[in-house]
Amino acid sequence: MTHAEIVQLVGTYGQLYILGIFLLAAAYALWPRNKAKFDRAARIPLDGDDRPGPAPRRERGDKL
Repeated sequence: MTHAEIVQLVGTYGQLYILGIFLLAAAYALWPRNKAKFDRAARIPLDGDDRPGPAPRRERGDKL
């Protein structure tokens, strides 16, 4: 088996591996049971007040 054949084989199966991972991730994200979890996560930036938090405290010697 030559180097070119190994590269082609790894490239082909690597693409199939990445495609499989993508399909699993898409199925997980679109699974009906997970809808409530993702809806709650999508609301996080919109919940709460819009006031900024307290300024972080700087220690002695910290640069601006």
